[in-house]
Amino acid sequence: MTNKPSSSQTRATDIARGLTLLVCACALVACGSMDTSRMVPDTSLGPNRQIPLGVRVAEVSGGKQGSFGTAKMIANADILAAVVATLNKSGIFAGVSTTQGDIDLHVSVLSQDQKDLSIMHYTARMLVVYKFVAKDGSTIWSETYDSSFSSTAFAGGTRTVQAREGAVRENLAALIQGIRERWPSK
Repeated sequence: MTNKPSSSQTRATDIARGLTLLVCACALVACGSMDTSRMVPDTSLGPNRQIPLGVRVAEVSGGKQGSFGTAKMIANADILAAVVATLNKSGIFAGVSTTQGDIDLHVSVLSQDQKDLSIMHYTARMLVVYKFVAKDGSTIWSETYDSSFSSTAFAGGTRTVQAREGAVRENLAALIQGIRERWPSK
């Protein structure tokens, strides 16, 4: 004689299995959200440089707004906030805002790419041009930076977000280093 589980035992087992599947599914596809504070690099490293000009971050172009079911991308507004926060944190310029300054900064995202190196390894890459322009329209300084960052977070959405934020952070760290080392002396 075999022992058959009671209907209440079967129901409890079915509920437990369903909850387990739900938790696993949520963990695998959990969607993280972009946080510009995680895009701001440590700006305390490197030579200290003071430039007595205020910067107006005039525009950001080329960012992409992700859509449901596609890879998360970095939007123009997120890049703008991260650039302003990074430049302010660095203390290099006399001031940084989106409304006024002695010079303008134009930021152009040329590309945002992604690469899945394996199921649990995601790399984001971005190519960005930073162009500082005087009020007369002449270019003061312009450089392009290529950056990448990888994440191996368990949840797919989190992995994507961490990689994207990291690529921005690495790009902005290169910008700060470039300004400190190669800004024209007057």
